[in-house]
Amino acid sequence: MPLLLHTFCSWLQHSLVIHCIRCLRCVSLDPHVAVVFDGVSLFIAVDGLQQTFSLSHFESETYTHCSVFHRFTAARAHLLPTVASLAASTQHNDPPWFHYEYEQYHNSLQTLSARHLVSVALTLVSPAALSFR
Repeated sequence: MPLLLHTFCSWLQHSLVIHCIRCLRCVSLDPHVAVVFDGVSLFIAVDGLQQTFSLSHFESETYTHCSVFHRFTAARAHLLPTVASLAASTQHNDPPWFHYEYEQYHNSLQTLSARHLVSVALTLVSPAALSFR
C-alpha cells in the first residue's frame, strides 16, 4: 500500500475514534475502530460490524465522520432482536443471535466482500474437512 494511503488509513482510524468519543450524535457507539484498505475500497469495522466505503466517499466536500457512523447505526438497527426472541433465548439459554431472522443475517453478511467471507469460513473449517479423499 502506498505510504499516502497508509497514512490516510491511520489518520482516519484515529480521527474516527476521537470523533466517536466527542460527538454527541455518535458517542453511544463503541470507539474501537479498524480501517483497512484493500487497494479498491476502505473496510471500516466498528464493534464487530464492517462497512465498505469507496474512496470517493471521503473525497466529497460534504464528508463528515458522522456519515460513517450513521451507516453503522443503520446496520446495527437491522441486528436488533425482537423482544419475543430475547425472551425465548433467555428461556432456553440460547444466545440472542440464534433467533435472528434470516434477513438480518443476509443484510449483515451482504456488506462483506466474498474474499473476507471465504477467509473467515476457512478459519472456521477444520483442516480435516478440507481434505478430499
